[in-house]
Amino acid sequence: MKMKGDNILVNPETWPTQKLGSILLPESDTGKKYARGVVVAVGPGPYTINGVQLAIEFKVGDHILYFKQAAVDIVLNEKAMHIVVEREVLGVLEPGDFGELDKHDAEETEGETTDATTD
Repeated sequence: MKMKGDNILVNPETWPTQKLGSILLPESDTGKKYARGVVVAVGPGPYTINGVQLAIEFKVGDHILYFKQAAVDIVLNEKAMHIVVEREVLGVLEPGDFGELDKHDAEETEGETTDATTD
């Protein structure tokens, strides 16, 4: 899918589940207000009033944090995806941002590749 303007196609990721031994700790509001995912495709960027095109700050493969309510849910090739406008992205997530919680995620995603088509 080819994105237009300042739109970003995101493959949403689930929040890590926190366990303490065999006890499942309650989820916080984080998963209700915010979402995280991997950028699959980006648009060329928006134009200014003067006709200058601005580049998008994010690239394919970035793990981002964004407002969940701002995401448009779509199904692409039988997979749930989100389309997010660049201004709704809060930041790029780095390994270790979730401390102990993301070690499990890193092990699960090793070897996976992101395939972005721009047709």
